[in-house]
Amino acid sequence: MQLGGSAVGQLGVNEVFPRLFTAEGVRRTGEGKKAAFTLAESATHVTSLQTATKFGFTLAEVLITLGIIGIVAALTIPSLIANYQKKVTAERLKQAYALITQTIKHAEFENEGPLIALTKTDKGDVVKKNFFAELYLVPYLSGITKTQYKKPPTTWKGISIAFSPSYIYCMQNGICFWSFGSGGYNSETDYGWLNYLYILVDINGPSLPNIVGKDIFYFAVHFKDTGTVIDGKTYAVKASTSIQELYGDSADALVGGCNKTGVNWSNGSTCTEIIMRNNWKIPKEYPW
Repeated sequence: MQLGGSAVGQLGVNEVFPRLFTAEGVRRTGEGKKAAFTLAESATHVTSLQTATKFGFTLAEVLITLGIIGIVAALTIPSLIANYQKKVTAERLKQAYALITQTIKHAEFENEGPLIALTKTDKGDVVKKNFFAELYLVPYLSGITKTQYKKPPTTWKGISIAFSPSYIYCMQNGICFWSFGSGGYNSETDYGWLNYLYILVDINGPSLPNIVGKDIFYFAVHFKDTGTVIDGKTYAVKASTSIQELYGDSADALVGGCNKTGVNWSNGSTCTEIIMRNNWKIPKEYPW
């Protein structure tokens, strides 16, 4: 057969190279290895490659997704932060309670008896701010530093609390405290501190917000023949006092409350009792 140009043109490509352009030829080329795609197969692969490029997101889809994430974060993050702050606050308050209780027991041991036996005559003016702290806490705690508030303690309404200290004592763990007498001196019995003496603790020291019920809390000191008792039962608070009463306001300025609307200087003084009754946890309904 002649392979001249005229011969190829007359016979056609398929007739000259029959095995290269048939399915059988494709299968046999390269000893069974597929060397090329048929026309139909090539069309299929082109379609697959075109489809494979469509895996991205449009700008609108990205913006919508980011918007949803932002909304969810705005709804959940503040709640998570508040819950964490409440947990830390309750733990620090419990720690302060344990330290104060242990220190007072130490003071009673050193003084060989209940602190109720001490009088105004031999121990000074019990109404004086920090009298009790200077006498029975500071000497028995190591690493105590003395500092002042830059912003005086207030209630949630911004009302200054009575007996606001000129200085406070801070422990090594950052918890600070001070004391003041509320019951005063009884001239008939010659006993001071009958009802009540308070120790106030600030769980984060002089740092803000310096709000009673938020980072400042009352502990009441009760003097008994069997020993000194520390708890959250401030003025007029008893074991029978309901939770609703602890949260509420009172016409008596000496009776505290634990809310953000109270106008008494003592508002916030019952917050400690609420937390202690709740097993040292801040309840959901607690003002925050």
